[in-house]
Amino acid sequence: MKGWTLIELIISIVVFVIITIPLMNIFATVSRDTDVGIYINRASSMASSYMELVLSRSFDEETSALFTDPVDLGPDSGESTLTDYDDVDDFDGYSFTDADYPNITANVSVYYIGNPDVSGDWDTVTTPPVATDYKRIDISATHAQLGTVTISSGVSYAGHNTK
Repeated sequence: MKGWTLIELIISIVVFVIITIPLMNIFATVSRDTDVGIYINRASSMASSYMELVLSRSFDEETSALFTDPVDLGPDSGESTLTDYDDVDDFDGYSFTDADYPNITANVSVYYIGNPDVSGDWDTVTTPPVATDYKRIDISATHAQLGTVTISSGVSYAGHNTK
């Protein structure tokens, strides 16, 4: 019976190491990419659930064509908690974290946009800011190392007056 020589053993170890190092790099890359995918899923889920909360509110508390002035978007006086918010623009400037999603912070922006029926675009911010029948809501969820995920939705007075 023939045994392994020292040279054969050393060559076998070197070949094993040469094969193992690239495999370990692949595993590290897959693990890192999986973390990013999990974060994107969690951030999107958190932002989407808060978007549902925002969209459950009325378009504007003013029921006439004289909607809230663009410089006054945000909570009205006396509105200090989420349950007090009665219209979409009360959420402008709202920041939050959720215990189910540690290390993720989110911010809500609400602003008037031009008429998307004319422009075909929900991205056109009115310049200078003027009140229109259309608002856009952006919720950006941010993780310090993994970046920002933004969920957006547009609402119109005609299609979203819950009062």
